[in-house]
Amino acid sequence: MNFDLTDEQKIIQETARKFAERELEPVAAELDRTRDRSILINNLKKLAELGFNGLNIDPAYGGTGAGAVAFSLAITELGRACSSTAATTSVTNMVAEVIQAITGRVFDGTPAILDDYARYQLRDANYPGVMPVKGARTTGLLYGDVDNTSLMLLDHYEGDLYERQRLTVVSESGERVLAWVYVIRPERREELTHNEWDPEEFARVHLKTYLSEI
Repeated sequence: MNFDLTDEQKIIQETARKFAERELEPVAAELDRTRDRSILINNLKKLAELGFNGLNIDPAYGGTGAGAVAFSLAITELGRACSSTAATTSVTNMVAEVIQAITGRVFDGTPAILDDYARYQLRDANYPGVMPVKGARTTGLLYGDVDNTSLMLLDHYEGDLYERQRLTVVSESGERVLAWVYVIRPERREELTHNEWDPEEFARVHLKTYLSEI
């Protein structure tokens, strides 16, 4: 069995390393200290221009299609410089893959922030639940033009663990936008742990199996 990296994987790894050193590392401490969303959104915009927000997405749906190994290599390099940006990039890829698997479509997404909500690991599961927590912040993507059929498919998949709520998120332009968000139902919150969900670990360890079970 050959475990050597392909030329494409090496290029993606090196590109991620250079980007992290040049763009992420100089602002990482300020981002952690101030939680300035403009810094995070600027990082994500630059990553999107390089194609990192769709590394593990089928090219037929607008992704790069580089595969899980390349995705893991890129996230590792980004995480060394700025864990916040790496985590958001990981969530971006993960969410797009799950939506693609459930609906057969990939929607255009832009970075967004949901304030006063936190994302915790579910007990005895490898996926998260979002719940209200004053002062918390959850990053993700804001999707446009999601059709009713796709919403119905997503509702069915989420089941009775989550409910779709209309909440205000902050877009990359700073605009406050009403968006549908899947939030864990109040009566199911006891199933959450107090541990923040680690999207990097999920993407690296669990995503392939998770997608195969959809």
